[in-house]
Amino acid sequence: MQNNPSNFSGFGDEEVLLKEFVTSKGSLEVAAEVSIEGKTLKLKNISIFPKDVRRLELSTREVLE
Repeated sequence: MQNNPSNFSGFGDEEVLLKEFVTSKGSLEVAAEVSIEGKTLKLKNISIFPKDVRRLELSTREVLE
């Protein structure tokens, strides 16, 4: 696992990103594999799931925001 601070400080190639996002309807947890290709940060195998609730209904637009 190598860190590439010149392009994406804090991200390492092939690391797993874990992040929590708060929405108006509840919190989401996101997990994704990080890949750095030149000046592009790519997220692969993204998993998005609600935190602390069994079901959270959000539109695609709300998730992207």
